[in-house]
Formats: sequence, C-alpha cells, structure tokens
Amino acid sequence: MKKGMSDGIKKIGICYLVVIFNVSFTQHYAYAKRVKVDKSNAVKIDENVSVTVNDGNNNINKEITRDDLIGKDKKEEVPEIKIMSSMSMFSSSISRDAIPSSLPENLIKNLHFDASSGSASIAIPLFAPKGRGGVQVSLGLTYSPRRGNGVLGFGWGIDFGSIERSMKNGIPNYDNSDTFMASIGGSVFELVGIGEGNYQSKVEGAFMKFYFDGNTWEVKDKSGNTYYFGLDSILEDNSRESEGSKVFRWYLSEIKDVLGNYVFIRHFEDGNFEVRYTGEPGTDRNALNSGTHEFQYKIISELELSNREDVMLSYKSGFHIENNKRIKSISVFSGDGADLMRKYEVDYAYSQKTGRTLLTSLTEYGA
Repeated sequence: MKKGMSDGIKKIGICYLVVIFNVSFTQHYAYAKRVKVDKSNAVKIDENVSVTVNDGNNNINKEITRDDLIGKDKKEEVPEIKIMSSMSMFSSSISRDAIPSSLPENLIKNLHFDASSGSASIAIPLFAPKGRGGVQVSLGLTYSPRRGNGVLGFGWGIDFGSIERSMKNGIPNYDNSDTFMASIGGSVFELVGIGEGNYQSKVEGAFMKFYFDGNTWEVKDKSGNTYYFGLDSILEDNSRESEGSKVFRWYLSEIKDVLGNYVFIRHFEDGNFEVRYTGEPGTDRNALNSGTHEFQYKIISELELSNREDVMLSYKSGFHIENNKRIKSISVFSGDGADLMRKYEVDYAYSQKTGRTLLTSLTEYGA
C-alpha cells in the first residue's frame, strides 16, 4: 500500500432493513452508514436523514431521525416509518432486521423509491477521479432487493450498466420477440423496437437512442456520449452473459464522449472487473489488449482466495450460472497502476436465518 494510505481510514457499516411495499410482500432493504475511526475510537452520528419519494408526479420529503432507523437502544425494535403519496397511494414501511456492533455515521447518498416498479434502491458512491475532458466512470455500491445474492453479498452490486432480456413473461425466447430492459445511470428503461434494429425507451424522458445489431448494443444520449454493451470479442472478457448463441445480458463495455475520450470496462466470469480510462492520444479499444498504450487511471477488483459457503446458482435465464467467489477489495490507481489513490476493503457475514452472504462493512483507505 502506498505510504500514507493509512492516514485516512473510514469504515462503513451496513445494517439490513426490511421494506414492505403496498403491504403485500416483503423485500430485504439496507441502511448504509459510515464510522469515522480516530485515536479515541469516537463515533460521529449524523442526526437526520432526508428521504425523497418520487412517484412520478410529485416529490414528498420525509425527514427520518437517527433514532427512527437504529432505535434509541440497539435492542429495541425500530418504530415503523411510513412514507405515503396521496397521488399514487404508494407506501413503504421500514423496520430493522439486523444492527451491526458499531453505530456509524450516516452515509446514505441516494435513497430512491420507484413507485412505478415498487422497488427501492440505495447507492454508496466510491471515489473515481475525473479523466481528460471530464470523462469519468460512475463507481459505487448499489443495493436493490431484486438483485439477489451476488459477488458483494445479498442485494449488493456495482452497476456500471447493462441491457438484458425481460423476465416478466418467464424465460426469454432468445429472439427479437423478447422485451429488452436497459439499466443506465441508475435508471431502468423498458425498450420498444421502432424498426431496423433501433429501439427507444417505452417511457418518454430517457432521451436515448438504442441500436442492436444482433450481437452488441450501441446507445447515444442527448449529450452525444456513446455507450457500447457486450464487446467481449474485442475486450477479451465476459461482457455478455450467455450460453452458446443465447445471450441474456450485455454489460457496459465502453463509454466514448464527443471529444473521443474513452472509458473501458472489462467484466470477468469470476465476478472481477477492470476499468481503464484517459489513455494516450489516439488510444482506442484495440489498445487495451495490445499493451502499447498507457492509461492514466485504472480501477480493479480483487476476489477472496477461499470459496464462499453460499455458492451462487441461477437458472432464471434458462441456463446455468454459478459463482463461488466474493469481491474482497476495490482499488483505484493513477499512473496506469503505479500510484494507489483509494482502496476499499469489504467484510461479510453469513445470515443466521438464510445462510446467505451479507455485506457488513466497507473500509476506505486513502481518503
């Protein structure tokens, strides 16, 4: 580790909550918080959290106190919190599922309720430096009750972006009759075909153009940025989740701005990822594998050496997907890997009820 990296250490504790939508089903939710570690081992707690509910018509602000979320006594049950929209009759109830041993400072940066889908998500942003022309990858841990058990435990993941076949009608047909869903920038869009491989969002306001050539996806936003999904044959990775000719999901592989600055994201079968950007002038996707060009910034993940007890198995796409590893750290480098700028280490515990992996803490070095 780079000298001086231990000078700034912040620890993020994760406590899991339960969210009940429309009082009809239960989903596991999470409340993320940060501990500031100092010599006196003091812990600073933010007093309040401001939550915004967006039902598509109006925003309702609800202030939630620290005691509301963790209870005045850790052994107490957290009082029920209701957030209600008279326009959509959307409500949620939050109660405690588990509390970590420490009481850390609040770190919720984006708590979002989507009334149209009945889902909730939370984001913990991680540090990623801006590159040439302001190009930057959106890096952060996100929680969604729909995600299931992944390489960061139940519900947690790192969402660079993806396009996948919808499961709303069961296992896909794996042809053009399937409905496609795009996840970009924290928003999810259902796509509708408009002919000759072109698609657009079913809901107005996305301002994005989608093109599918039968193998990969190309997306353009209103600022002129272009996003490429599923470039596994070029980046030599696993950016398409597939079995034979059947492709279920295409992961974001490349971002290119109007000035020709690139961000490359490689996804590997074991769950690892690698991000590189701000290359030498003239750098393109072919330089990533050739090793002939250097990139100013690199972000990589590292897996635990030992296998997890709760091996991930999935057949929802119609074919077998298995992973027995978990991410143990994420590192941010400058100078093409010469200088370590940030490092995040992850800790886990197994649920006593389900045996699934729960993300319990995230420690940041170098802040």
